[in-house]
Amino acid sequence: MRKIRLEDIELAAAMQARTAIKEATVQEYADAMKNGAKFPPITVMAIDGASKAFSVIDGWHRVQAARLLERNTIAAEVMTGSTNADAMWAAASMNIVHGLRRTNADKARAVTLAIAARPDATYEQIACQCGVSASMVAGYFAALQEVDHANAQQPAPAVVEHERATHPKGRARHEQRMAEAEARIGTVLQELARVHDMIAELVEQDHGAYINAQSVLSDLTNASGALQHARPHKVCPVCNGAGCETCRMLGWVSKKQWQLIPAAMRGR
Repeated sequence: MRKIRLEDIELAAAMQARTAIKEATVQEYADAMKNGAKFPPITVMAIDGASKAFSVIDGWHRVQAARLLERNTIAAEVMTGSTNADAMWAAASMNIVHGLRRTNADKARAVTLAIAARPDATYEQIACQCGVSASMVAGYFAALQEVDHANAQQPAPAVVEHERATHPKGRARHEQRMAEAEARIGTVLQELARVHDMIAELVEQDHGAYINAQSVLSDLTNASGALQHARPHKVCPVCNGAGCETCRMLGWVSKKQWQLIPAAMRGR
């Protein structure tokens, strides 16, 4: 347990165990904090390669409330773990018995996180981690399998077929597309950062009182986090860039996907 600076905390969308932040709850927490209410510490993890020192596992509403009050620090419990998979598995277990009551969508989100973190875990293990029934987990696995089966029935794009036939030129072409996608996403991230700063400046002006800045800035932060985790990271180790179901026929995988692939399969 320790005090950590709010500026050292990242709210990564990939670790969010709820489907959305409720602004009314943020305001309620902020009012309570201002009046001296004591809240339990948030839960964070130091993840390798993250943009900030700590990623929030539990306590998004408390962090947003503290930021709303312009506080510098917040009490936190630092969990053991260092990968996105560790963080997602831990996040799936949060909010079961405390905090804002979970909706069915929140429970589904927790199951999705747990499956992504540990795809080889049993229904019972995931159910226990998420605080739901094993039958619910089984239903989600079945739904995922249906999606995968439907994708498998679709013919591969002609360009992928061509690149399979011309490999390794196809691999080089995919690497070029990775670079192009990285550049485009980077441009969007820069624009989001610019808009974030513009909104922050706007709320300081007289008419800024009419803007729900916390909601807008939170949405921009979530969008940036989602794009960060969608960035091309490596040529797929399964198809070696030719395009397969693991990389969804793209020839590359995101950083989050890469970290979920067993180390023995990664190759490059």
